[in-house]
Amino acid sequence: MQFLGLTHHYVIYFILVYTEIYIIKNYMQQQQDQLKIAFLHPDLGIGGAEQLVVNLALALQKNHYVKIYTPHHDPNHSFPETNGQIPVEVRGNIIPANFFGYCTAMCAYIRMILATLYIIFFSGRWDVIIIDQVSVCLPLLWLFRRKTIFYCHFPDKLLCVERKSFIKKIYRFFLDSFEEISMLFANLVLVNSQFTREIVKQAFPLYNKYGRQPEVLYPAIEFSKFEMAPELSRLDSRLESSNYFLSLNRYERKKNIALAIHAFAAFRQQLNSDENIESVRLVIAGGFEQRVEENAQHFEELNQIAQRQNVAEYVSFKKNISDSERTQLMSNALAVLYTPEREHFGIVPVEAMYNQVPVIACNSGGPKESIQNGVTGYLCESKTNEWCQRMIEIYQNKEKSKEMGERGRDRVIQLFGFAQFQMQMDSYVRMVTKTGKQKQQ
Repeated sequence: MQFLGLTHHYVIYFILVYTEIYIIKNYMQQQQDQLKIAFLHPDLGIGGAEQLVVNLALALQKNHYVKIYTPHHDPNHSFPETNGQIPVEVRGNIIPANFFGYCTAMCAYIRMILATLYIIFFSGRWDVIIIDQVSVCLPLLWLFRRKTIFYCHFPDKLLCVERKSFIKKIYRFFLDSFEEISMLFANLVLVNSQFTREIVKQAFPLYNKYGRQPEVLYPAIEFSKFEMAPELSRLDSRLESSNYFLSLNRYERKKNIALAIHAFAAFRQQLNSDENIESVRLVIAGGFEQRVEENAQHFEELNQIAQRQNVAEYVSFKKNISDSERTQLMSNALAVLYTPEREHFGIVPVEAMYNQVPVIACNSGGPKESIQNGVTGYLCESKTNEWCQRMIEIYQNKEKSKEMGERGRDRVIQLFGFAQFQMQMDSYVRMVTKTGKQKQQ
């Protein structure tokens, strides 16, 4: 009996020791699998590019250690995840964002180079460094044998369209050339849509000449954020009837927001005999930074357009709305009017479809890949009358709008879910750490 008692104790001891060894081994394996990933972004404010960076960081944070480095981060004007959930460190801000309103791109280059030097010499070793928007850092990181992924939202050379003066042409020539050359130093280049992929191939013939092919990683949305309780206290009481169209963009001229106002004015004029037309409104909401001169100027321009079109009293302007306000406005809208032309992707239509709201968008760029014309929304040319007619169809046919919304939600869950996004990005960072080179197609 005593022998059996000793044997029993030895068995328990063996099981405990084995379990402890298994736990330690499993922990060590997890530590080996976990990567250290740094992000480098020029201005961590509020916008589509910033939302993507935040989502990338959140996706990778589930299995790896992640930190964002940036020359500018204002906690009061940024996505809430960057105020504690994701570590953020400001570096490179000793240089101003511009010199008296000029040389913004050059200043961004210098600020990013300074932030890069800090990462190289003072932040420790990183397995992968992910950069977006400003590719100037890539040759420097390559020189110090760092593995990099560059996310190209859209070629910067195509975003700068004002090149009238001779000095500006020379200035942009060097910046544009360096943008193309520097992209060759990335281990992997990602883009946000098939549309952007083709644009990159056309805009950068040198990059294309060397057989480099960007990979497509569609932006994703975190479905859970649309389940948050709305902050009703800040919403306009006139919007509670859900009888409004919504335009959601930053206050920038390239977003073509004026089209929404013109289309809304035409919509009201054509339905002036409808007894309920007085209750229909247009809501224009989006990111606004006082320090950005264009934001303030364009805000005033849009107000003036609304006044000239005699719809000012029916148009509500909102700045820097919270995530819960965004969800509330979007989920209760008649339709979302997405006005940018040749938008490289456009996360707003995807968010709208998930909230079961039909979208009217320009028939160009990324929306052609996310929206099914006539099924989840409408793709239109940038003509006031065409947009007006689609708005009338949605307003007068609530049953069809409901069907569009349901189909839109199904499409987003299938193509733009966060789980797929996370797995795809995780595979990319592991591929880069193992091979160090982009797999060519």
